[in-house]
Amino acid sequence: MTLLDFLLSLRQHLLDALKNQDRQSAEDIFITLSMLRDISYERQNEIFTSVIVDLVDSARDIASGVQGKSDIPTEETIQALFPPQTKAS
Repeated sequence: MTLLDFLLSLRQHLLDALKNQDRQSAEDIFITLSMLRDISYERQNEIFTSVIVDLVDSARDIASGVQGKSDIPTEETIQALFPPQTKAS
């Protein structure tokens, strides 16, 4: 599983938690994403960090029962973090 797959999976679980109002799952996702956020801060990757922060904010809001305050990034936004690898010809 790649980091892209992992982030897309977390995003889907977050959408499921929102749909099902599953605050415990959202809290678990929040904890996981918070660790990724801390690592992204250390690496000083602003674009990656901004998407992770958006996911963290969404997870926090869902876990807190606050809806509509933050936006869950789209799949395309997450995929844009990982440009396709090009092979030398």
